[in-house]
Parts: sequence; C-alpha cells; structure tokens
Amino acid sequence: MARPTHPADYRVSLLLAALFAVAVWWGLGLPYSITVWLLDERQLRWTLICYAWEVPAAGFLGPVLVPQIWWRDVMRRWDRVFADPQHVDVVEAGILEGRLLDYPIRVARVLLIASLVGYGVGAAQLWAFADLPVEQLVPERPR
Repeated sequence: MARPTHPADYRVSLLLAALFAVAVWWGLGLPYSITVWLLDERQLRWTLICYAWEVPAAGFLGPVLVPQIWWRDVMRRWDRVFADPQHVDVVEAGILEGRLLDYPIRVARVLLIASLVGYGVGAAQLWAFADLPVEQLVPERPR
C-alpha cells in the first residue's frame, strides 16, 4: 500500500517556488532597470545597491519566510487532525481545509505586497540618494 501524502512532502517544492520568485525579481527586474532607465554612473551604482539588499530582504522575508511559516502551521494541524485516523476532529479538519484552500491566495498577496514594498523602497532610495528623476521612477501612461 502506498504511503499517504503529507503536507511535509510539498515543503521543498514550495520553498523552490518562492526562491524562483526571488530569482525572477533579479533576473527580470535588474536587466529591465539597467537597460530601460537612463542612468548615470551614480544612479547605476545606487540601482545595483538597491537590488543587492532589497531583493534578498523583500524576497526572503516575503515569499520565502511567511509562506513557510504558514505551511508549518498546516503541517502541525495535519498531524493533530490525523493523529488518530479513526477519530478525526471535524472542526479541526474544517480549519485545516480552509488553511489549505486559502494558502495560494495568501501567498499571492504576500508576493504582491513584497513586490510593491520592495520596489517602492527602491524608488524612494534612488530618488533620495541617486537623484534619479521622478519621471524615471513612475511608469509613463500609455497614449
């Protein structure tokens, strides 16, 4: 008989997905910023400083750490609910089901908020320290 699936079986996959999101921020965001913005030497240096500390900070605190904490809660609840498969607590099972079903949207919110905060802090930092003009920080409206 096959071993039943446990949420711990997906922990590495979830971690790799979060690390991939961080890599995308560097892999797409940094080349975009360097090639699209008209940067002088000082502005380029500050752009690289922003990407050097903000992507790891926003990435590891947002999409990596927070979802792992939530998934650990799912694993603990799973162990409590299915400790005795003959006597499953229906209320706890309902809470567990809700946590499992809400997990993707909660993680998506964290990714969005981490992106907005990270790029917002970076834009403020570039404006304050690198004298990057505001029109370079705010995307142009399509005409």
